[in-house]
Formats: sequence, C-alpha cells, structure tokens
Amino acid sequence: MLRRKNMSQTFLPMLPPTALSVQLRGLAARFRDQPVRVGELMAMMQGRSRYLFLILLSLPFLTPVPLPLVSTVVGTVIMFTGLRMTFGRRPWIPQIVQQRMLPTKFIPHVISAAARLVGWLEFLLKPRLKLLCRFPGVRQFTGFLIALAGLLLLLPLPVPFSNFLPAITILLLAAGSLARDGLCLLAGAFAAGVTVTFFILLTLVGGELTQWLRSLL
Repeated sequence: MLRRKNMSQTFLPMLPPTALSVQLRGLAARFRDQPVRVGELMAMMQGRSRYLFLILLSLPFLTPVPLPLVSTVVGTVIMFTGLRMTFGRRPWIPQIVQQRMLPTKFIPHVISAAARLVGWLEFLLKPRLKLLCRFPGVRQFTGFLIALAGLLLLLPLPVPFSNFLPAITILLLAAGSLARDGLCLLAGAFAAGVTVTFFILLTLVGGELTQWLRSLL
C-alpha cells in the first residue's frame, strides 16, 4: 500500500506556476488603497524568477512621459539587480531602498495596461535560438545591459522617452531570459544600443544648447 501511494505521488502532475498577469492582478487587489514598499513587492515575488520582478518594475515606464521621482527609486533597484546578475550573484537590494515607498495606488493604476501587456507577453514568448541562451557569458552580459538600462532609468530627466527606452530594454532582456527566447534577447540588445545612442545624442545636444545659452548671456 505504501509503495502504491508513493508511486501515485511520484506521477502526480505538477501544477503550473501562476501566470504573471494573474499575479499582477492579485498585487493590485492587495495594495489598492495603501502605499507599497519596494521590499514588499520583492517579498510578493518570492519563489518566482528575478526576471519577473524586473518585468514588473519596468512596466510603469512604458510611456513617453517620464516619471522622474519614481524612476529614480525603481532604476536604482534595477541597477543593483543587474550588477548582481553580471557577477553571478543572487539579487540583493540595500535596506534603505527596500524601505522606500512607492506612491499610493501605484500598482492599481499600472495594472490596467500592464495586465494586457503581460498577457500578450505570455502568449508571444517561446524558446527560440536556444544555443544563444546557453552561450557562455550571455547571462552576465544580459545582466550588464540591464544594470546599464537601470542606471539610465534612474536619471531624473524631464525628457520624453528618457524612461521608455531603458524600460523597454529591461523588459525585453528580462522576458527573453525568463523564457529562454534568444530572439527576444537580441531585440533587447538592439533596444539597449538604441537607448545608449539616444542618451549620447541627448548629452551632445544638451551641451551645445548650454553653450549657446551662455553665449547669449
């Protein structure tokens, strides 16, 4: 009897993990009328991949309008996470950052657009170009690009698309790593190149504009 019981337990099918879109709705319901700490979001994502956490953090910034104050906190978290990934270490966020409060109703406002986007993401992602995902150094390089995008995201610049480009880079790289989708990883690397180019041009134009204003004065 004991043997039969053990065999039946062995062949029980494993339940699939809760879809990210479903988990996001749960977070929205839980934090509907109260502010959210960064550490609380991290705790809610325990047992899930770090990539899910990065996807969640990038979603609010997929808009041309920048969110300077929020992006500074979230960008710092993403940068630290990416750096840990670069050196092959477990994710770790400073306690002072974990205690930072995100605005009240932050998650519920995001969820209406985020749930649809994540639903499409879950539908579109699939294992592709697996050899690229297994190539030595790809995971560390992906972590470096995520850290770089987090650094650019945290800059408090009131410039359109200054949050969107780093956020889409983080989203694609994290989603590609999560699903082992090499095509999505390549898209993320391309987005990283576009993002860096955008900020370089922004710096050059800003420098020339500053010199022009000084010449007028």
